[in-house]
Formats: sequence, structure tokens, C-alpha cells
Amino acid sequence: MFGFYWNYLKKLSNRFDATIVSGEWLGERIQSHGVNNPIAVPFGIDKEFFSPKRRNEETRKKLLAQFDLPETANLMIAISRHHPEKRLGSLIEGFDAASKVKPMGLIVFGDGPLRKYVEYKANKAPYVKLMGFTENRDELANILASCDYFVHSSSAETYGIVVAEAVCSGLPIVVPNRGGADDIAKPEISETFRPGDPEMLKEAILRILSRDRDELVQECKKVAEREIGTMDDHFKLLFRKYEELVNQKNR
Repeated sequence: MFGFYWNYLKKLSNRFDATIVSGEWLGERIQSHGVNNPIAVPFGIDKEFFSPKRRNEETRKKLLAQFDLPETANLMIAISRHHPEKRLGSLIEGFDAASKVKPMGLIVFGDGPLRKYVEYKANKAPYVKLMGFTENRDELANILASCDYFVHSSSAETYGIVVAEAVCSGLPIVVPNRGGADDIAKPEISETFRPGDPEMLKEAILRILSRDRDELVQECKKVAEREIGTMDDHFKLLFRKYEELVNQKNR
């Protein structure tokens, strides 16, 4: 089905010295289809803005109260466009199954063409609440840091900016084992699952809940520092790669 597309990209890339991509996973994928010399230059995150310092226990308590859940329950968050590639239906199904085993609530931020379908799925899951779309980045960053875990279901991400923002906010993650999110999902901060499989998502959620959250949060801080760059880091790496390519041509 995509043969023409890949052939076009392959021929186009051969006219250039390199193909800049946003992550290792994407680079490996397009290289497997013959695209020339992919070089990964991950996007950067505003790590001062998305920070564990924003965590507020009162905010967390109020969010859990919307589900009539106690403070001892777990609070998860998803941030996603309501689009087929995001697989929100399977995310809600998997979470709903997990919530029947352990007390937890899930808030979902976002909007999109599948809004009605997502609303239909959420209405069948008592511990899922749709928060809609917000333009208030401060509010979103505060809520993100005040949740306990981040859950994501799309394997079509080229990088996974929102996943990186969650890690920088101190949240352990549950993400698919393919796609840009998997580049960020270091074992010490995550559990992964096969995309589109609600049962495997349920098991991944229960696995991460069985781990020591305080240790996971500390590891998130280390991964954010070591693996996730800022926008300045992104452009420094990008121009360094350009310089290397120019030097190779001038030899």
C-alpha cells in the first residue's frame, strides 16, 4: 500500500547527504525502507516549564475526588489528539480493565475528529474523565506534574513530545513498545505494551503500579537530565551535524 511512498522517499533522499529525523526509532524505520543516511536529532523540551516542582497534592486530591476516589488511589493522565492513530479506544479499554483490579482514575486532555467515539468509550468507563482541550499551558503543566503516571497509546509518534514532557514532570510512563514513545521508555521509568492491545495495556499498568513509585520518580529525574534535551540542545546538535556533513564534503 505504501510502496510508492517509500520509493519516492528513497529516491528523494538519495539527492541529499543526510535525512534528519526526530528519533532513533524513526531513523531505523526509514532506513529499513532504503532512505539515505538518517541522522537522529531529537526535539527539545522546556525542562524548566515541565518540572516536578509544579506538583501540588491539593490539585491531585481534587482530581481524585471527581471520581470519588481517596488520596490513596492512583491518578493517571493521558494527553492526546482524538485521532485514529492515537488508539484512545484501546487505551480506555485497557485502563478500565485495570481500574477493576486497583483503585485509579484517568483524566484525558485533548480533542479531535474522534471526539464522539472517545466520549462513547469514556462513558462506559466510570473512572475515566475527559477534560477536553485547554490552551492554558500553565494549568496543564501543573496538572501533569500533580498526577502519578502518564499513559499513552499511540505508536505513530515520530518523537513523543508529550511523553518527554511527562518524564520531565516526574511521571513514570506506560507506553507502546513501538514508535517515538519507546525511544523515551527506559526500563527504569516505564512499562511497555503491544500497541492496540487493551489486555497488554492493562497488564503494563498493573506492573508499573507494583513498582516503588518514589524510586520511579527519582529515575525519571535522571532520565530527564541524561536523555531528554532542551531546545538549545536540539539546535546545538542539529548544527553540529550540519558542520560534520560540510566537513565530510570538503575532505
